[in-house]
Amino acid sequence: MDELIRHIYSSAWEEGVDNDGAGIGPADVVVCLTNGEKFVASFFSYDQIAELRRVHQASGEFLHGAYFWSKHLVLVENCGPPFVRRVVEHLLEEGELAEVFDKV
Repeated sequence: MDELIRHIYSSAWEEGVDNDGAGIGPADVVVCLTNGEKFVASFFSYDQIAELRRVHQASGEFLHGAYFWSKHLVLVENCGPPFVRRVVEHLLEEGELAEVFDKV
């Protein structure tokens, strides 16, 4: 699948990227393919969703944490670059990238 991927980018990776994904917050990920197509999705770890729920319960947002939504949301073990690449490659192999990501 590497031959189809030109570049995967996230601003969450710019400062002090920890390749294991620890400490990387939700990441808006842009995938640029070799055919010129670009796709974007928001990656959240399961731990980050749990933390958001706690925050929303306290703040009252999202009916006090009763629900959460985000367009083109992908839940992952971590938001580190190597793991995100694995997910993107898998979605390409399964023919699901355009289903999960928003084409830009």
